[in-house]
Amino acid sequence: GTAATAKFTCANDATHTQIVNATVTSETTAASCETDGETVYTATVTFNGQTYTDTSTETIPATGHTWGEPTYEWAADNSSVTATRVCANDASHVETETAYTTQETTASTCDEPGEVTYTAVFTNPAFETQAKTVVTEAVGHDWDDPTYVWADDNSTVTATRVCKRDSNHVETETATPSYEVVTEPTTESEGLGRYTATFQNPAFETQTKEVTIDKLPIEGYHIIVTDYTAGNATTSIDAETLYSGEVTFTVSCAAPCVVAVDNGNDAYTVLTCSTSGDEHSFTVTVADADVTIVIAVKGDANLNGAREAKDATFAAQAVAGKRTFTALQQLAMDGNGDGVFDSKDATFAAQVESGKRSYKW
Repeated sequence: GTAATAKFTCANDATHTQIVNATVTSETTAASCETDGETVYTATVTFNGQTYTDTSTETIPATGHTWGEPTYEWAADNSSVTATRVCANDASHVETETAYTTQETTASTCDEPGEVTYTAVFTNPAFETQAKTVVTEAVGHDWDDPTYVWADDNSTVTATRVCKRDSNHVETETATPSYEVVTEPTTESEGLGRYTATFQNPAFETQTKEVTIDKLPIEGYHIIVTDYTAGNATTSIDAETLYSGEVTFTVSCAAPCVVAVDNGNDAYTVLTCSTSGDEHSFTVTVADADVTIVIAVKGDANLNGAREAKDATFAAQAVAGKRTFTALQQLAMDGNGDGVFDSKDATFAAQVESGKRSYKW
């Protein structure tokens, strides 16, 4: 189309012809992505004073789109995805498609997170399927109110709570209660005891349980006093009264005395005293038989209720083997309190008589 000739033929004689070169011009309409373009060539000749023209058209095929990479925009709630691609040749040429998502959910548990997978599938094959996974937080436990179970003997308390969402989720703790006597029982009225259980888990509250303490039994045993102090000592013990458990009594006597439980067979257990002035307190356990308390003045070897010079003489004779002391006499003459009557105690007795020493409670 870049060159042309015109052929003129004589109307009188067709064998008479003349070829004339034409001047060619062109005008092009460019092709677009979707529309064909064209080039129109125009040939012009002047012959015998007359101008002739002719045209030839060449089609330019549409170029087609040159798409850029798609972009994908998710909705804020992940319910849809919008895909978009733009032609590089013409930015006004845009393809877009919105696809709604489907969901596949793995539920959260009390302890473990779950997840939701959103998937968007497009009809335009140029757009790829899109997927997004969102992690959901563990929901945590929803605990029911705790229950508390006491052992039959109140030695333990077991606290338990169960998750409402999953009954396999259980928290339990066993506590050992402390015990206190709130009100002491008497022979006439019951007492009150209280158990208190404290748990380490702050979800479990401190538990208390009050129990009745039986009245003290009236049945018991007598405490019999054998007093070798010749009226110099009195006690708070009434032999007509029955006793049980630990009993504290008081001996009022200025002279130092030894106070012991008569175990029988000439055997004695010396009681320890708490002293305040001339008042001396002793505690004895009354368990399963009458108890005999023996009180004797210290240094009174012949147990006549008075400490005399002859008591020191008796002690010396006992050490020399000329006199025999009973176990009670030996306790009375044990001046240094070491639990054994020996020559040191005879010397101790002599020193007491001379005023160099004194017996003590």
